[in-house]
Amino acid sequence: MSDAERVSCFRKILSHYVDVEPLDDDDLSSLANSLGDSDHTSLGPNAMLGGVSGDTRCEMNGETFTVKALSPSKFSYSGENSLLNLSQKIGQTIAERMDVNETEDLREPAGSEESPPEPGKLELSLHSLRTCLECLPPREIADFLTQTYFTYARSNVYHADAESMYSWIDICYNEPSRLTTDDIPTVCSILMILATGTQFAHMKSGISVEEMTRGSRSKIYFSEDSLGHTFYKQVCTLLPVIIAIGSFESMQACLLTASYLMPIDEARLSYTYFGLALHIALQNGMHRRSESLLSPRTAEIRKRVWWSLYTLYQRTLIYHGHPRTLSSADVDVDRPRDIPELRNDEHANFQNEAMLIEITLILEDIADELSLLRKSHSAVHFMKLFALRRKLISIGDKLPKIVNVANEKLPTSALRLNIHLHLHYWHARVFLGRPFLLVNHSNALSERESSPSTMTSGRDTLVQDSVHAALEIINLCQLLQSRVGLARASYGVEFTSCRAAILVLLARSLVDRGSQIRHSLSAGLQIIKAMGMGNGVSRCQKSIIHALEQAITRMNNSIGVGSASVRSTSETTLSYSRFKDWESRWQKRSASLSSQSPFPAETYNRDMTVQSESSMGFSAQGAGSAMGNPIESFDEIFGSMPLQLHEFDFIPDIGFSLEENGN
Repeated sequence: MSDAERVSCFRKILSHYVDVEPLDDDDLSSLANSLGDSDHTSLGPNAMLGGVSGDTRCEMNGETFTVKALSPSKFSYSGENSLLNLSQKIGQTIAERMDVNETEDLREPAGSEESPPEPGKLELSLHSLRTCLECLPPREIADFLTQTYFTYARSNVYHADAESMYSWIDICYNEPSRLTTDDIPTVCSILMILATGTQFAHMKSGISVEEMTRGSRSKIYFSEDSLGHTFYKQVCTLLPVIIAIGSFESMQACLLTASYLMPIDEARLSYTYFGLALHIALQNGMHRRSESLLSPRTAEIRKRVWWSLYTLYQRTLIYHGHPRTLSSADVDVDRPRDIPELRNDEHANFQNEAMLIEITLILEDIADELSLLRKSHSAVHFMKLFALRRKLISIGDKLPKIVNVANEKLPTSALRLNIHLHLHYWHARVFLGRPFLLVNHSNALSERESSPSTMTSGRDTLVQDSVHAALEIINLCQLLQSRVGLARASYGVEFTSCRAAILVLLARSLVDRGSQIRHSLSAGLQIIKAMGMGNGVSRCQKSIIHALEQAITRMNNSIGVGSASVRSTSETTLSYSRFKDWESRWQKRSASLSSQSPFPAETYNRDMTVQSESSMGFSAQGAGSAMGNPIESFDEIFGSMPLQLHEFDFIPDIGFSLEENGN
């Protein structure tokens, strides 16, 4: 290409992004002078508009955001463009031009820093707080469910600090008189931790979910689900109070509620509660970097909870195709730091949490570029996808190794966290390539026949990446199944990644009927069947599984269904046995206690005899109980999940080829 042609191309690119036409010598000179030596901000439609003559930089007034403390756990945030900040700036400007004695009227009235009246809070009485405390189960059961939550439910995220929550549980049981109405969100957070603990309680039984559901062709209900639903209903009645208080603890209560609802109705109910948590966090300015009067430990906890909320919300938003509410460009709060005060949490893994944040931010950029590519089909966005691919590969090289784990003595809890992180990573790789899966393959074949020596296109590289990532996900799920066990409520990690992998492999099977694809489809189908039993969306999941089975059969591929490998288990733990015994007693007495305290802890016999394994509640009287659907009220609001493959958007080949040497 000659110099003149290069200049012409550069002029065309610059005109497109700067949106200034024509570009004369003065325009070019002003734009060049406006770029500092260290300014690497990319040009965009809004980056360099106006100010091309005269001053080389466009200056704005000195407005800035403010975060004002209303209480130790509640703050008021005003952004740079808010009317409140504008009024304060005007007042400051006027004050600078007046005598000191004349500025008396500009001072804020006394009490202006206090929070405005809250209608929900004004009508609140101690009765609501007492109702929350009455819902608490016996302390032994609460400790078991709380430990279960922190061991299995909080996977590479930081919903809550374990030490802080145990301290609040001590207060609820030993010193309830210390609690005030402002503590209602904290008590609700405890209830949601207990509710989520019931979803993962089976992990403590020593019996795999495959054994619990083996031989059953009908819907299975775990009797402990009704217990968790009771906790959830109590929190729902106090939702207006939680929102009205609007503190950090309010955000935390909504976050924990959203996490509990993920295996029940992720696309609607859970997403809505994530949104509530996000907006309460924004009201408190948790997304901005500001000076804090809090202790380093408290400030770090809130920072970790914020980033966990951001990570969970963005992943839910992206994988369900919802429009963007908040982007990483709006967030300037520091990333979490590994401080000594928080290293005593045995169930947390700071390095994994930090890497999951990085993966999510790249996933967010991938979603943006795919959206732009759908609209413009520009090679620029395709090039950016490959740049993001390289970033993902770089992160993949830093993931904790789980090779040859069969010969290692790694604790199962740590192994589970590492496998979950790998599932998040490979799911992002699947997401990057899956929109290109259903491109018209006949056109692609004709292109290859006409030019057999042509390099593999960039599109094909992304498709191969997606298929490879799907195979890795199936392998990881099998490893998790054999070494640790599958969690029936791990919808956001295990089920979602496995489902995405199966759909990708099914789409690939339309053109590739190799044995590896068939084998992985068969294995993935058995895994998703096991995880699809006994939770809130079992009806939707069962329909998905049925549709997948029919689709695979119609491809004329015989699938050999092997028996799922079942992890070897130890004896049932004493704590789980006591929990199931108490839970079954509560089931029998729940109807007669409707007008009394729902969970009279004092009636629980702490000296009960440990029951045999056969009475653990997973027989016909337990998991398959005749009590009916314990959460039947959810039936009409379960979000049906897409069953067709056309959920993968069609993006035509834009003729852009890359020679990739990466993975």
